[in-house]
Amino acid sequence: PGVLYPAVSVPTDRDLAAAKDGWGSKLPPDLVAFIGSHRTFLSINRFERKKNIELALEALYSLNAGTPHSKRCRLVVAGGYDERLPQARSYMAHLLATIECLQLQDQVWLLPSF
Repeated sequence: PGVLYPAVSVPTDRDLAAAKDGWGSKLPPDLVAFIGSHRTFLSINRFERKKNIELALEALYSLNAGTPHSKRCRLVVAGGYDERLPQARSYMAHLLATIECLQLQDQVWLLPSF
């Protein structure tokens, strides 16, 4: 006896083609250019310290070490952010400082409260 889980719905070729053609239509043009020019990882989280977004930044830094600039991967971090909360503002400042310390300014895009 085992557990049978429902299968994942697999999109048709037509659906995939439509998604490929229209993926950037609802995004800002500068973000589309950022994503479209390099292999990009996406992390969707709340901007909270317990989510340990620094780990993704450090992994990106390690992954790109020694890689020519034109072939470096990028990271988009998107998620909930409430600037009214002091701990949220503090964590965002910490992330920005970490990005600067690791010299990832041109490789990371933070998209709070998308």
